[in-house]
Amino acid sequence: FWLFQALWRVSYPMMARLRALGVKNRPTVERFAGITAIATGAILAPLAASAHDLVPALFGHRWAPAAAPFPWASAGLAIGGPISVAAAGYLYSERDVRTPLAATAVNGAVWVAVTAVLIGPVGIAGVGVAWMCASWTESVVFTRALRRRAGVRLAHVLLVPVTVGYG
Repeated sequence: FWLFQALWRVSYPMMARLRALGVKNRPTVERFAGITAIATGAILAPLAASAHDLVPALFGHRWAPAAAPFPWASAGLAIGGPISVAAAGYLYSERDVRTPLAATAVNGAVWVAVTAVLIGPVGIAGVGVAWMCASWTESVVFTRALRRRAGVRLAHVLLVPVTVGYG
């Protein structure tokens, strides 16, 4: 989230400035999402792969079950993070504050609902699965808005970095 927080802070001013300079939106949003996906994969793939060894090494074996959500949450953030960073900045620069608000509300609602359903039968891993579902659902809200407003499609931009990171 440190990476995403930093990028969310600069995405709106960057997109607004580029818009003011007359730079085309579609390639900028796609490039921003692609670069963010590469950075995200470089951070999240090793974290997801090592979580079951890393958590007990750092916190002791009693905490080993706490690693279960990491791979799922990382899979969600690998797709959702780059989309939300690129989309939110662009949409704010277009004076669309409703879509990011709706995406955040959907994310929260899905995360809470899926966690409530899965925490009993799946355990703590259910929180990670819920995070993944929430991130992907949020991504749907953002990608629909991007497609409608700017003709931006991000699947081809994210396919290679996510596949390389998690393949």
